[in-house]
Amino acid sequence: MKKICHLSSVHRALDTRIFLKECSSLGKYYQVTLIAKHDKMEKLNGIDVIPFPLLSNRLLRILISPIFMLFLALKNRAELYHIHDPELMFLVIPLRLLGAEVIFDSHEHLKGSLHSKDYLNNFVIQLIQIGYKFIEKFILPSFTAIVAATPAIMEELIKFNKNTILVNNYPILTEFNNVSTWSKKERTICYIGGITKIRGIEQVLNSLDDLDVTFSLAGCYDSVSFKRELAQHRNWFKVVEYGFVDREKMASIMKRSVGGMVLFSKLPNHVNAQPNKIFEYMSASLPVIGSDFSLWREIIVDNNCGLCVNPDDTKAIRKAIICLINNKELAEKMGENGRKSVEEKYNWKKEEKKLFKLYADLLK
Repeated sequence: MKKICHLSSVHRALDTRIFLKECSSLGKYYQVTLIAKHDKMEKLNGIDVIPFPLLSNRLLRILISPIFMLFLALKNRAELYHIHDPELMFLVIPLRLLGAEVIFDSHEHLKGSLHSKDYLNNFVIQLIQIGYKFIEKFILPSFTAIVAATPAIMEELIKFNKNTILVNNYPILTEFNNVSTWSKKERTICYIGGITKIRGIEQVLNSLDDLDVTFSLAGCYDSVSFKRELAQHRNWFKVVEYGFVDREKMASIMKRSVGGMVLFSKLPNHVNAQPNKIFEYMSASLPVIGSDFSLWREIIVDNNCGLCVNPDDTKAIRKAIICLINNKELAEKMGENGRKSVEEKYNWKKEEKKLFKLYADLLK
């Protein structure tokens, strides 16, 4: 059995896309090692998980992580390496020189994502953009193949590496199929994911004035200051806070809710993104209230599985919440449509086949 190795200095080892989908699927045919953030060395789902040290300082992480990751990668020699972070892209050169195949997995739009990082000032962004020209010319073409998580990412990267394929981040069909009856639903909406200023949490809170609705909030904050800011909001008493949750708890939260919120701000990295949580809500038969981006309308409105609103319009958000809370038959129908759409087209079963073919072609 051929050995492959997935590398990430940023993501948790149990990351949904990396571990639950890609590594777990590939484990059917290959010996898989995953080096990522974790608390111990262990074997999970047949995958050898190697812990990568946690570095809280971003600059330190960017400078040191590639060196330490190269050491671990060489220690765990593989025939193919699958890299998941931009800061590790330069490892393609030594790994290719050693005869290994190397894939880069682009989870987000590399250029567009810069403007969604509030810890980067304009000067740093300009420096990174200059450096990215070097990456486009020399690094991206050096990869044996590139995997893109969305059509927009693929369209951008295929210009620099013709062996670029699309593997959408669609949900696993069997994971959220335990649907509750709508008569048992609570008057609650939910958001599950990274909690940042550009993901519409404040706007949701602003929309809850005088509404008999609770807001189930699960995930990790990107900063302590933002957490404090939210805790001072006038409607914070309506929030049920869960912190980081596992997949089982996530399913439980969605099962009780009448709607899932995905109100990302209108930024370059968001308008063409396909957030995993949209499809997870749909998979759990949960109506979606999402940002009114053209791509998101194709997924949510065209499949009649939710509502799209201006993410900055508090009145529109409020109206959408009231619509789902007060029209349970409509909400239930939207939930059913979402689940049907996942079963027919937005599922990991279809996407993993593309990954299997890519690996088979590279490891003949």
